[in-house]
Amino acid sequence: MKSNYELEAKRENQKGTVLCGARIGYEGAASFTLADVCSAIDAINKRLGERGMPSVGCIVSEGMLVGRTGEAGYREPVYRCEFSTSPRAAAQSRDSFNDMILTYASELGTHFKQERMYVELDGVTHVLRRSNE
Repeated sequence: MKSNYELEAKRENQKGTVLCGARIGYEGAASFTLADVCSAIDAINKRLGERGMPSVGCIVSEGMLVGRTGEAGYREPVYRCEFSTSPRAAAQSRDSFNDMILTYASELGTHFKQERMYVELDGVTHVLRRSNE
């Protein structure tokens, strides 16, 4: 069978996932939307570009956290930000990529006033807690 495509680029991928709850803080009903998350990532990318730093592509999906506590019927909307490098982009070291994902997590967490941010890198989950500074 004839293929209409030929291989353009190939490289081991680098992926990082940032999980962000949809509520602002622990108290009250204030929340944000998928569009808000996408706009926040756009703003982060713009700031990175202004500093001469590369941005990382991201797919944002909406989900539902179920049963985090012993409380029956617990539900919390969440946004899963899946960052990955393209084999067509300039290669970067694993440490540099991981630092970049932690930067996204910190900036998203600060913007949306999150108490904790969850980041998965290389199969390891990192829990970042807001500092009191």
